[in-house]
Amino acid sequence: MGLFGKIFSNKKKEEDLNKRGQIKRLATSKLKKINNIRLIEKRFEEFVSFFRIFIEKTFHIKKNFTYEELKKELKNKRIKRTAKTKIRDLLLDIYEIEFKGQKITKEKMNKMMEKFKEVIELI
Repeated sequence: MGLFGKIFSNKKKEEDLNKRGQIKRLATSKLKKINNIRLIEKRFEEFVSFFRIFIEKTFHIKKNFTYEELKKELKNKRIKRTAKTKIRDLLLDIYEIEFKGQKITKEKMNKMMEKFKEVIELI
């Protein structure tokens, strides 16, 4: 690789790092806003909506994915294993609440928020 190749290669890495930093800041800010919502059901609704958008945009996954489709897509993505595991855990938590009738509690919501913060830090 010549001199110009190294310069452009380093510039691309720098742009990627800047983009990741920006995504982390925006996502963390949005989670803080969601966490300030008093009604737990509304907080969960906003959390799930943001989680879906974050996954779509960050990992380039098609809109309106099902949870099964997302699990399959994650296998093919180059994402840190710990991030994949945490995303799958979040998917299971969301699925159990949305489709299996599990009640959302403040404790459960806090755990989900913490898992999501960890995913954000891992990207």
